[in-house]
Amino acid sequence: MNQAYELLRKNVLRHPDKIAISFGEETVTFADLERQVNRVANALVGLGVRKGDVLAHSSPNCLEVVIYTFAAWRLGAIVTAVNPLFKRDEVISVANDSPVDVILACASVANLVEEIRDELPHLRHLVRIDAWDGLLALGSDDWCPIVECSPDDECSRFYTSGTTGHLRGARHTHESTRAIGQAIVVNQKLQENDICLSPMPLFYMFANCVVLYAPFEVGASIVLVERFTSGAECNDWLTHHQVTWYAGVPTTLVRMLHEHDPARHRFYLRCVFTAGSKMPPDLIAQCEQVLGCPVVEHYGLTECPPVFSNHPFMVRKPGKVGYPVGNLYVRLERADGAEAADGEAGEVLVKGTMVCHAYWNRPDANRETFIDGGWMRTGDVAVRDSDGYYEIVDRIKDLIITGGANIYPMEVENTLYKHPAVGMCAVVGIPDSEMGELVRAHIVLKPGHSASESEIIEFARARLAHFKAPRSVVFRDELPMTANNKILKRVLRHETDEP
Repeated sequence: MNQAYELLRKNVLRHPDKIAISFGEETVTFADLERQVNRVANALVGLGVRKGDVLAHSSPNCLEVVIYTFAAWRLGAIVTAVNPLFKRDEVISVANDSPVDVILACASVANLVEEIRDELPHLRHLVRIDAWDGLLALGSDDWCPIVECSPDDECSRFYTSGTTGHLRGARHTHESTRAIGQAIVVNQKLQENDICLSPMPLFYMFANCVVLYAPFEVGASIVLVERFTSGAECNDWLTHHQVTWYAGVPTTLVRMLHEHDPARHRFYLRCVFTAGSKMPPDLIAQCEQVLGCPVVEHYGLTECPPVFSNHPFMVRKPGKVGYPVGNLYVRLERADGAEAADGEAGEVLVKGTMVCHAYWNRPDANRETFIDGGWMRTGDVAVRDSDGYYEIVDRIKDLIITGGANIYPMEVENTLYKHPAVGMCAVVGIPDSEMGELVRAHIVLKPGHSASESEIIEFARARLAHFKAPRSVVFRDELPMTANNKILKRVLRHETDEP
């Protein structure tokens, strides 16, 4: 048994000639994909790769990354990823922590790896994507045996920093990988005839769940794109490929909404699946009107990608992220350790087969995060209503405390998004000698709109208790983002700490 590789193998047996992936002008069937995977697996065997080795990739999305991933799984290896935007010290940190045995890299990362090779003592081989044919030449078309793996064997190790800024490798097994994909399939009612697209980068766990795990569970076709560049281009992809299921973070949807051209874009979507940050209900309504389908919110994290989710056919409540997904157990814990009642805020604790087993090589973080009874602390705060719907209030570490009062940034952000000029916003706390912290809003205005600091503050004060309203506003051309288009609040907080 090799559950991770079975994601590909079962589709080859079921419908070998069906299109598995479209990438640019290239299409690959499931049978074609396995032939290439088999050849690369043979090449990796020739490089000495064996079960339990760590194989990293570092590149924007491309077919080579998908082929390499399945070849690694076929051999029982562990797949990890290095963000191609990482600088020298970050690459060294991840590569030596895993430690990485082989890395597949785009030209810019490959050049960096060659420069720092002496500082990567565990790295045995660098495979350049721009020399991919050289790797293929090392392989053969002879059948490469599929290595047996137990459900508890690790198959992926994706690094997350959460809000801490300290990288930690979340260890997912063959069992958790399949459980994640199956849970998303059931929740989203994915089918074999769906055409799925997500512009999220495969060096993030979320992208692997929605680009590979879930679609391959049912044999759906995938439209793979290199990266998200603009809302207009993403709308073009949706139109050209007649995409039926889209998954992305809210910032991509904001840009798609702003750059929609009714004369040029026609949508075939039956559902949009969004995660990464909370979407204001008004924005969801606008997106649904333009895209012509339900926009369902999802909450998860690298350690457990699906936790809560709405689905297209349930009664949805504004601001809620639905019910627990799959076989997941959820507990809301108050600060005193007691279980939160309905209507009370509490930290989200989870356990189940979709949860990663532990962090690699992080005993202190493991003791803090993975606690007695098999529970994992998420660091996120939620409230459950009497119908069992959950609402993510905020991250514990994003909480702003001013004069002893707790302020959840998401509540302030949702209010600011109702202002007609606000395109994007992020709320953080800034140090204050008297109050402890004060609320500051960082805002990107919509094109062609204007607003003043006083106007924004008064707008918030008219809709929130005064202590929750921003005391200051910073207008920006853009917000700092991860490569996954999630807002980097810790960067904004760091800016406030600088003299």
